[in-house]
Amino acid sequence: MATKKAVLIFSGNNQRAVIAFCRVAEKNSVPILIISSGTSDTIYDTTYSKFVVHKRESRVLNYEHILSICNRVKAEKNIDEIIILPSTEFLNRFLLNHKKKLESNAIIVPLVDKNLYELVSDKSSFSKICSEKGFTIPQKLPSANKHSIPFVVKPKKYFSSKNEVQIKPQLITNENDLKRLKDKLNLEEHFLEEYIGGDCYYLLFYISKVSDKKDVFFSQKNLVQQAEGGSMIASISSELHNNKICQKYLKLLKGIGFFGLVMIELKYTEGAYYMIEANPRLWGPSQLFVDANIPIFEQFLSDLGFHITSNENEKKAHYFWNGGIVENMKDGKDLKIYKGGDKIMNEEFSEWKDLDVYNRPDTKNIFIDESKM
Repeated sequence: MATKKAVLIFSGNNQRAVIAFCRVAEKNSVPILIISSGTSDTIYDTTYSKFVVHKRESRVLNYEHILSICNRVKAEKNIDEIIILPSTEFLNRFLLNHKKKLESNAIIVPLVDKNLYELVSDKSSFSKICSEKGFTIPQKLPSANKHSIPFVVKPKKYFSSKNEVQIKPQLITNENDLKRLKDKLNLEEHFLEEYIGGDCYYLLFYISKVSDKKDVFFSQKNLVQQAEGGSMIASISSELHNNKICQKYLKLLKGIGFFGLVMIELKYTEGAYYMIEANPRLWGPSQLFVDANIPIFEQFLSDLGFHITSNENEKKAHYFWNGGIVENMKDGKDLKIYKGGDKIMNEEFSEWKDLDVYNRPDTKNIFIDESKM
């Protein structure tokens, strides 16, 4: 008898990616179970609320609690095996700390081991690997001073060494930023890089764990982004994945034994592609590759044993998230506009807004709510 499986989704964070995945899963009749983050979770404003099996009382992740929920749901739904969707960085790192125990209870964590995951995800270690393999990376700076402005302060590790608090990169653009930085910067936990301008691209990969199965890759050009390195607002399909640099990064990742989902951010300037960072998880603008008929999620699900029928007729696609603009405006922050993005904001805004990731029948209520100032 075939093993009965379902994908368990933690909702409430990286929500646009979660919704894009739900769309693919439902289209392919893949059983999904959703744990909401609480009563304010926007999943309740979508048609996917019917898949919610548990509402969390706290956002704190607890192994025993998750194990209890999974065991209850398996019994109630007559499911043999649960696969947890690797939707966010924080969740993934938590799951990897408990991977062996979870999988001994038929709760699958579809990620590489903890050390390899962190090697790719942590900014310092992946930058070092790329440099050693001959990829172009931003120049490291020995100290923070006004002559280095603009520059970027990056965490060596995802978490602070003192406690499990995420450290985020910071862009230093003026002397006031520099003064604030010097008052609190711990150079043992950070490193400094020159700021790279130019065009911004994502290389997106699904690398199969099984050697005889195909890998899937795609690329996007980013046009508008939230302030301070926040989420992407507008992106389009790119041809960069047909460039030899894509195969070079694919070879690098497979060479260190990596498999699964991963995005590499690149900046292009003065004839070179600079590696900025890698994210081995779901990505906010995932709807772009879904709309472009790139079977990244489909191959991920197929490798997990689900029967998938994918449409591989690749097409050009656009991605837009108006809610990210409203969010920035409420915070009094300016958007980051890349080359080509100004036309979207000034001349074509209404057309792009019609393409919003949430302006669809299954998520229309989110779109309406996010459009309110």
